Amino acid sequence: MSTEKADEIRAALLDRIDQRLKALNLTRRAAEMKAFGKPDAIRNWSRKDKNVLPRMDTLALLAPVLETTAAWLMYGDDTPAKKSLISSFDPDAPEPMDPDWEAGDKAAAYFNGGLHYNGTVAGASPEIPAAAGAGQGQVLEDRAAALKTGGIASGHPVVNEWLIPSDFVRHALGATPSQIVLIPVVGHSMEPRLFAGDRVLVDLSQSSYAGDAIYVINDGDDVLKVKTLAKIAGSSPPRFRIISEAAPDRFDELDHDQFRIIGRVVGRFSRM
Repeated sequence: MSTEKADEIRAALLDRIDQRLKALNLTRRAAEMKAFGKPDAIRNWSRKDKNVLPRMDTLALLAPVLETTAAWLMYGDDTPAKKSLISSFDPDAPEPMDPDWEAGDKAAAYFNGGLHYNGTVAGASPEIPAAAGAGQGQVLEDRAAALKTGGIASGHPVVNEWLIPSDFVRHALGATPSQIVLIPVVGHSMEPRLFAGDRVLVDLSQSSYAGDAIYVINDGDDVLKVKTLAKIAGSSPPRFRIISEAAPDRFDELDHDQFRIIGRVVGRFSRM
């Protein structure tokens, strides 16, 4: 993001914050203490030398104090007064999106490294019918969202919404609540770690390698796969083993630029 654009976003954000402070007869310090338990956050956002813009999960803490939504504070979306149904899943990156949806109102988009989702249940995570494949995998009813910013974009209709406590996601799973999507597992190649019919919780904010773990990847055929990634020690450029847990001795090897990490699997729902 250019400095000029960041300054424009910062100025608009601070203006909306000040509008709500004035309407509620609050000072910046009072709002900071209520939202974060310490002062100076808003002041730091206003300092160009620090070049700091808040994350959406940070604004989500401030929004209730200002009786509005994080989406309105960052983007000016909707009206400043808090509504009963709000935009629950906004990107952590502060770049506004300009979508022209083809998938209808109940749709989730992965855009510029972030999940955009307007749920019918506030705080719910979307389940999309894009099967995280074991073996071939499959993508069901995948629809592209027509986004005009030129960023990476793919759209998926939402089949269910899951209400998962954000504190559990953040502290127990070590994930970003606003970036969780649920995807069904198809096939048996990840057994006994994952079983057909499981729903995996995927954190889209963890879209780069951060140690051997289970990730959802796209290796170039636009099919989502859930696999264990294991980095080959000493490889340069980095090279990875793509492992199916049902046959761990038979694996593919790919260079880091031959596949894309969609997100890390941080949990699952499974039938007992």
